[in-house]
Amino acid sequence: MPIYAVCAVSLISCITFLVSTDSAVEVFFWFVDLTTTALIMTYTMMIITFLGFYHARQLQGMDPATLPYRAPWAPYTTYFALMLGILALIFVGYDAFVPFDTRSFVTAYFALMFAPFMFILWKVVKRTKFVRPSEADLYSGKKEVDDECRHWEEGGIEENEKIRLAQMSVMRRSWERIW
Repeated sequence: MPIYAVCAVSLISCITFLVSTDSAVEVFFWFVDLTTTALIMTYTMMIITFLGFYHARQLQGMDPATLPYRAPWAPYTTYFALMLGILALIFVGYDAFVPFDTRSFVTAYFALMFAPFMFILWKVVKRTKFVRPSEADLYSGKKEVDDECRHWEEGGIEENEKIRLAQMSVMRRSWERIW
């Protein structure tokens, strides 16, 4: 559970209580617009990540039959989705230009500037390198994920969870139930 992300989103959502004046409504609309463009950018970046995985899988000869799901007509549909995401990011704010509206422009195009900035910042601060698709590690952590899936798939989900919770202290069990 990404507890820090949940807490951050919860704190930001408290700002919606500001909607008691006209200026607060403006702030609320800024958040709504920024969230919309961030969502489009997030999905577009997920598509780019999938394409990297797809090409690494192709170059390393990984059998697609070993995967639980195969995207139909991949990678053509993926490139089509990428094109739609990029077009949406470019044209989401076309109405901000005539007449020019600063709020609409900033909220529509902030993600186009923020995402590359954060990507470059991560690469510089963490000193990570780009990985060639032929050298990408596609198997690290697979055993742990398979074990987790097996935990939920073998037997009932609720029975397994009850057994897991029964092995914990009352405080830990209460904490687990919250999340």
